[in-house]
Amino acid sequence: MGVMIKKKLFVITSSRSDFGILKQLISSLQKIEKFETKLVVTGSHLSLKYGFTVKEIKKSKLKIYKKINLRITSEKKEKIIDYMSNYLKKFNLLFSKESPNLVLLLGDRYEILPIAICAYFHNIPIAHFHGGEKTEGSLDDGVRNALSIFSKYHFVSNKIYKKRIIHIRNDSRNIFNVGSLASNYNKKEILNKKKLSKQLNINLKNFVCVTLYSEKDTHNSKKRINIVLKAIKKYKNLQFIFTLPSNDYGNDIIRKEIISFCKNNNNSFYFKSLGSKKYLSLLKYSKFILGNSSSGIIEAPNFGTATINLGNRQKGRLMAKSIYNSSYNTNKITLLINKILKRNKIIKKNPYYKKNSHELTLKTIKQILI
Repeated sequence: MGVMIKKKLFVITSSRSDFGILKQLISSLQKIEKFETKLVVTGSHLSLKYGFTVKEIKKSKLKIYKKINLRITSEKKEKIIDYMSNYLKKFNLLFSKESPNLVLLLGDRYEILPIAICAYFHNIPIAHFHGGEKTEGSLDDGVRNALSIFSKYHFVSNKIYKKRIIHIRNDSRNIFNVGSLASNYNKKEILNKKKLSKQLNINLKNFVCVTLYSEKDTHNSKKRINIVLKAIKKYKNLQFIFTLPSNDYGNDIIRKEIISFCKNNNNSFYFKSLGSKKYLSLLKYSKFILGNSSSGIIEAPNFGTATINLGNRQKGRLMAKSIYNSSYNTNKITLLINKILKRNKIIKKNPYYKKNSHELTLKTIKQILI
């Protein structure tokens, strides 16, 4: 009897955001004996500046096949283009050495694009998650659409996004509406408030989670963050937990302003990275979410937690009724904060939710590979 040749599957994670969503799926894939699931860790995971989040991957006990360190320390446009060039070189070498049957990529971050280009030119099929979505106020929008062109298989989070992929590709094949893996969180991942307080070393009472990134128009980043901080400063009876933005162009000034603000306001705290377990737990217990992160759009509605979504970064995405949109205006932000603080928890209805999303995704990947 011959030796079984295992199907080789590469999963690439480049940031805390995609790892938190993919973690459970990677764990399931690595347990399938017919597959050789190789986890490749790169990007901001390996940067001390952004929290060295490879630690979280190691804690999860997932087997890491390879770490590709680009020594990411800057958010300047020129440096980001340099990093993309290095991604091309490094992944060209990796894919020349190995020929996986499938590469899994999630999202719309700039570092995913050169990886997809390498896989495409090596004739390696790509399975892409969260395509077809729209974020008009972010550079990620163009990256996401390009990834849809390079990818063969598409795992989308809503039927509307399936239609967009069909429009982008002029092809209706291999598009699977499985919902968002992020909306189908594992309840075991949620810490109780007492344990969360202990792990953060903060006596959590009434708190708000703040996650803010740059917009496409980056030259106004300082003005925008200071408008938000001016609104926050009015609420001495609330705690504000900031998660610092990752290595996107224009985020450096936002990081500096947040760090300075937290040092001068004893009800405000910042973290380079929290890890998915602590972050999801914060979303659950937070009075509301403030900022322009996709987690306020996709994950927060699972918990009935309201979101004040700022600016245009997420403009174009499907949104639950628990999401309140605001421009960068101190008075408008204050009015929405007051409105949310007066209301009870809302109904948990999420356009990104699909029952058994994890199982549907796993089943479809098996069908693709076997």
